[in-house]
Amino acid sequence: MSLPLTTRSFGVEIECLVPRYTRAQVAAAITAEGVDCYDAGYTHQTSRKWKVVSDGSVRGNGAMELVSPPLRGEAGFDAISKVSAVLLRMGATVNSSCGLHVHVDATTPAFPVAAMRKLAAMYMENENVIDSLLPASRRASNNMYCTSVATNTNVDSLQRATNATQIANAIANGGRYVKLNFTSFWRHGTVEFRHHSGTVDAAKINKWALICLRMMAAAERDSGEPITLATTSRPQGYGKSARRLRTIYDLLARPNGCTRQEVATALGRSTMPPLNRILRNAGFTYRVTHNHRAAGAYNLTRRTERYVLEATPTTAATAATLDTFMGKLEMADDEKVFWVERAALLRSVATRNQVAA
Repeated sequence: MSLPLTTRSFGVEIECLVPRYTRAQVAAAITAEGVDCYDAGYTHQTSRKWKVVSDGSVRGNGAMELVSPPLRGEAGFDAISKVSAVLLRMGATVNSSCGLHVHVDATTPAFPVAAMRKLAAMYMENENVIDSLLPASRRASNNMYCTSVATNTNVDSLQRATNATQIANAIANGGRYVKLNFTSFWRHGTVEFRHHSGTVDAAKINKWALICLRMMAAAERDSGEPITLATTSRPQGYGKSARRLRTIYDLLARPNGCTRQEVATALGRSTMPPLNRILRNAGFTYRVTHNHRAAGAYNLTRRTERYVLEATPTTAATAATLDTFMGKLEMADDEKVFWVERAALLRSVATRNQVAA
């Protein structure tokens, strides 16, 4: 048995639609298959059994979520296969509002902070590759419940982080609706992978859980390596402060940057904002250029400062491919075949859709 299967427990949350059956009937059918399960209504409490809960984010008749207890190794994958077989037999389906979430234990053994930082960086470096393994509805920030890590992370804050809270706050300002969610560490002691689309197919669920386990193992293995990423991620989040930062970012990201006056105008301010302090606190890397021009009746020289966003040079983000990603995770051959075929299928679907359009 390979290393990722034995070192950490994991759990899955399967969002789906079972329109012809109640939650209690689904739970009873799963229990009859040899996997203890019960109807838990609405709860976020961890259980030692599988549970069926309600889920307000899933649209459609028969919306529900199957939540596993902590699973480990082959026994865990076997349980998922049995649950999947019951769901398929009962006519379970998914739509674009459904997701598959995987929690991986980060406490036993302890997952070091350096490994957490590396995991976030690894996700940023490979997010486009991972996107290619999933439908368009789960790519970039197309889904509000699993937004991008690559474009929502303050890299400087991530690099300076010394605990899980600071790492979570560096990603989407501490929001949990991101593809890689560290806020679950506070409640469950886990790292949550929210990226995958909804599915009741055991092969997809198990292969994705393996990717999550392998990413955790690779991050811990490579945690001593430096993190070199671009620092121009557009800030995300909610509230007045986040909106202000997004406005400033968009101005700075223009080819010629912006002036303090342009920032003041965009923010609706009558006074000049303390731009240097705002940019430093946000972790942006920028340069200041000075333009001199004649102005006024006496042709006096006026100096104008322009602020331009810069990125720390990086090759990792642009060099990532499916081959390098699979190699970094030390995937087994059967896993590689599965994901290569999955990516090819999604490309062919996208091509057919473009032709039809």
